Amino acid sequence: ARVEKARILQERRLKSKGLFTNAEMSSRQTREHVQFSEEAEKVLKVAVAKLSLEDYRGAEEDCNSSISRNPFVVNSYQVRGLSLIYQNRFAEAANDFRKGLSLDPENRPLRHNLILSLARQERYDDAISAADTLLSISPKYSPAMAMKSYLLWEKGDSAGSLEWIDKAVEIDRYD
Repeated sequence: ARVEKARILQERRLKSKGLFTNAEMSSRQTREHVQFSEEAEKVLKVAVAKLSLEDYRGAEEDCNSSISRNPFVVNSYQVRGLSLIYQNRFAEAANDFRKGLSLDPENRPLRHNLILSLARQERYDDAISAADTLLSISPKYSPAMAMKSYLLWEKGDSAGSLEWIDKAVEIDRYD
């Protein structure tokens, strides 16, 4: 479903840039596009494997290759962003998460990792704003509440921090 969504988004972007119309998209072009997207997905799977093996530089390189084949595969930005976090390159990671969010604005893992990358840069106000955005999309997402609690604590707002951790625990009790 995500691949189909990415394909539709890509076609809309290309059409909006005047690169092709429906009539101009031949079956040959469609086959080439599908093949290119499949290659991007295969390279991404290798990147995920490298990430799990802690080969963060290799994962980043494979994500670059996947993105060059198809820049509309959202998970390529997610995996590359994670590999950048593990390399302590938090600003670059935040940029990747934002690129992924431009393709899939309601993607919770991307939003959560954006918050994390901003927090690691000590950009707490930006991270809190990103947490608020995530909570507006998913109001009962307790990991975002817990993250907001942490961010408020780091800013010295212990009362606000306790309020948000209480909300997270209320929603996600471990009874």
